[in-house]
Amino acid sequence: MERGPESLLIRVMERSVYEDSIGMPEICVYSVLFQLWIGGGFDNPVKVSRSKVMRLSKVRSRTTYHKCIRALCMLGLIDYYPSYHPDGSLVFMREIL
Repeated sequence: MERGPESLLIRVMERSVYEDSIGMPEICVYSVLFQLWIGGGFDNPVKVSRSKVMRLSKVRSRTTYHKCIRALCMLGLIDYYPSYHPDGSLVFMREIL
């Protein structure tokens, strides 16, 4: 199996077929986080603002956003460190097997 940042997204999409807790909102939020990670040169952590991730992922509810982040953390796809600072929260993209 190929290992690399590009294959990570493919593995997450494949895993979503079998995981009931990965729905379309989670896939959208993860895809935006992945794009931001790429834009940052694949460096961890990625600084993210909730409003930007919500806008780009088309998630309209804060409750849904936080549910998605919680689900992605529980699945071991990301580590999320919230911040109430305007600079944003920290997200670590995790390698999955």
